[in-house]
Amino acid sequence: MELKNARTFLYHRLKRLLVEQECIQNITDADEEQTPITARAMIERLFYQENVQKGPKWEDDIGK
Repeated sequence: MELKNARTFLYHRLKRLLVEQECIQNITDADEEQTPITARAMIERLFYQENVQKGPKWEDDIGK
């Protein structure tokens, strides 16, 4: 990654991780049997089901 793109990359990574943590918290609050690990796996599985044809990967942090 080029240094000139680092700030944008880090911004989008942080934004995605904060939203991911909020979703995990919502899931574990709604269902006490869910652990953060299983909640994250659920979110990732839903992401792949929704984006199977579209091409974005779970690790992609650049919002467009």
